[in-house]
Amino acid sequence: MPSSFATETGPDLPSLDPTIGAMFLGETIALILYGTSNLQTIIYFKKYPKDWWFYRLSIAVLWVLDTLHIAFTTHSIYFYAISSFGDYLALLQLVWSAKLALLLYNMIVLCVHIVYCVRLWMRE
Repeated sequence: MPSSFATETGPDLPSLDPTIGAMFLGETIALILYGTSNLQTIIYFKKYPKDWWFYRLSIAVLWVLDTLHIAFTTHSIYFYAISSFGDYLALLQLVWSAKLALLLYNMIVLCVHIVYCVRLWMRE
């Protein structure tokens, strides 16, 4: 018996797998690595309490930057996946936390390169 009601499917919506899906998977991997980083930081400070002040300060600064980076990337995923759910135009602009996460990422890379340069310089 045919139905008198027509089913409306609506417009075809784009897939969110390449955008929010990729961000979610990246964040999941980053959180796993962040847990490992926390453990390494704790072990370092317990095992080497009398290490050179520059190394101890570098580890502490990198841990703080990594923590802030995780917080900002988590906020940006929350913004796109929850707060802006269904608003496809929101995907076209970077939220403030994503911009700060990119800045923190570059600061982390710079700090790591500085530590490597100091280690190489001290070795000679």
